[in-house]
Amino acid sequence: MKTWAKVVIGIGAVLVLLCVLSGAALVSSGKLSQISGFAGNIMGMKSAGEGMEKLAREFPFTPPADGNVSEARLEEAIAISREIKAVSAPYDAWMETHQNQRGDFKDATEILGLLQKVLSVSVDSMRQHKMSPAEFSWIMRQMEKAGEEAAEKTGAGLKGQMLNTLRSIEKSPGLSEASRKELEAKIADFEKQMNASGGELSTNGKLYLKYEEALKECALGEQTSLLLNNSGARGRRRERG
Repeated sequence: MKTWAKVVIGIGAVLVLLCVLSGAALVSSGKLSQISGFAGNIMGMKSAGEGMEKLAREFPFTPPADGNVSEARLEEAIAISREIKAVSAPYDAWMETHQNQRGDFKDATEILGLLQKVLSVSVDSMRQHKMSPAEFSWIMRQMEKAGEEAAEKTGAGLKGQMLNTLRSIEKSPGLSEASRKELEAKIADFEKQMNASGGELSTNGKLYLKYEEALKECALGEQTSLLLNNSGARGRRRERG
């Protein structure tokens, strides 16, 4: 498989759509006139894939030893994510509605067109902000982890939700006095453990809280994130090699 074609690794639905096509199917469906559009999308994919490769060479990235995200680079990554999100919604929606479905030539042409647009905008935006796919993916993963950390340590995460649920049960009018006292003791112990394990936020955790609103606003859809994470992973493998 050529390098440009690897941009669809992990996007099983796209591969299925391409694999089910055959020359006979094209003739019988009368879709031969669409081949030029399909070929154009393929060439666009080739160009975008080569663009990803070039970005990895132009802006090589090695994660810092301390794992901390630079605030200046985070701002660049947020700007990139905003620009990608502006065009990625149709791609995410298409992928969600066509999962596990057998497609035809029209479907293959559609998804390749959407995929090409997302990748092309991604390449252009990353080049403008001087960032490789590997660095972009790393920053966003670090911020995702930092968001989980911040949620837990500020009581907004899963543990905080569980504690609030227990408090609600404690106030239930149907709860016996003995059960209420037992639950109170468990809640107090749970709170003590949470406070002990909380501690101060990491550097990334503090940075996440500063940019929390912007990060949530520019968050990419699941399918687009998967696509770009795959591109970033390939960039990291090349750099290590």
